[in-house]
Parts: sequence; structure tokens; C-alpha cells
Amino acid sequence: MSEAEYVDYITEKQGRFRLIEESVFLLAKEHQNILNALAERNMTVKEIHELYLLPKGKHSKTLKTIYRYLDMLEQLDLIKVAGHRKYQGARSLEKLYCRTAKVFFNDDVSRKEKWLTSEEGIMFIDTLTEILWMNHDRKGDKTQLRNLVVEYFRKQQTQSHNMIEKITNDDEYADTLDKLSFYYIKSIVDIMPQIQTMLDNKELIEKIRKALD
Repeated sequence: MSEAEYVDYITEKQGRFRLIEESVFLLAKEHQNILNALAERNMTVKEIHELYLLPKGKHSKTLKTIYRYLDMLEQLDLIKVAGHRKYQGARSLEKLYCRTAKVFFNDDVSRKEKWLTSEEGIMFIDTLTEILWMNHDRKGDKTQLRNLVVEYFRKQQTQSHNMIEKITNDDEYADTLDKLSFYYIKSIVDIMPQIQTMLDNKELIEKIRKALD
């Protein structure tokens, strides 16, 4: 249906950046396809249902399920009704949904620290250490290298948290990032803490270099 056949009445717009609790963040990840689509534009329930369209014309989720997903996301304050769409010749209006914020950030710092001692975290650190060691011709003290990798990772996580705090509380940071797309913002938030950690921890970087000699 062409744009000329309907009019959108917008009463609410998405916010900018929000910190959300770990439990909510995990639920948001389960419905990332809906939230990613809403990062691009406001959508009706039927348009969101089309995200689950299969090659043969059927949908992997029923319309009833989509309504249930949207109700849950709305209760979690991840999405909201942005307005309504009025089709030519139709009496009823269709709800339009948007995200409550352009980007959601995870607010659970303690979980990241616990993750380092979990089975998954230990495997990640061990694998990263192994690859660094092999990439430097298998030289140096691998045990010492692993300890330094953990220290660097912790500092990088602190930088990541500090940056997110600034983005969500400092208008200057928010104004700069607000001009970018959702995907560019996520990339910057991933890369910038790594760069800042290297700049702020030259002594640690030197120790890592020596451990690889």
C-alpha cells in the first residue's frame, strides 16, 4: 500500500539513551528483531508481524503471539505507542509503535565481573590468551600473560561503564552521538573503551608486551 493511502498521526517520539537492568536487557535481546526494526522507523502490528514472514508466505509467529510480545515489551518500558495510522476509507486507527529509547545500555556492572569467573568467561580469557600467545610465535610466559589479559579486560569494562554513564547523563556526549544511526553508536561504544583503556594504561600494555617476549 502506498504512502498516499494512509496518514500517520505521531504523538510520541523515542528517547535517546537509557540504562536498563540486566534482567530487562536479556529479555530485550530475545526480541532483538522487533527492537532493531523499530530503531529504523515506527511500525504497526501488521508490519511487525511481517518480520516473521517465511519464504512460502506463512509466518513463524501468529498475530496473537505478536500482540503478546508487544504487550510484554510495553510493560518493560522498551516500546510505546508512538501514534496511530489512518487508512483511506477505514474508520478504525492502527497503533504505531516505537522504542522508548534509541539505544538501550546494560546497567549491570557486577554481572560482568562475575562473568569473568564463570565457565564461559574462563573459556573466553583462556582462548584470547592462547591466540595472543600463538600470534607472537608462542613466546613468553603464558600464565603471566593470562593474568594481564584479565586485568586489561577488567579495566576495559570499567571504561565501558564510564562511557555509558556519560552518554546517558551528559548532554554533550549525547548530542554528538544522537546524530548517528543505532549501529554506528553501538560500534563506537564497543571500540572507544578499548582505545581509552590502551591510552590510560600504558604501563599495563608494556607488561603485556614483555610477557609476549
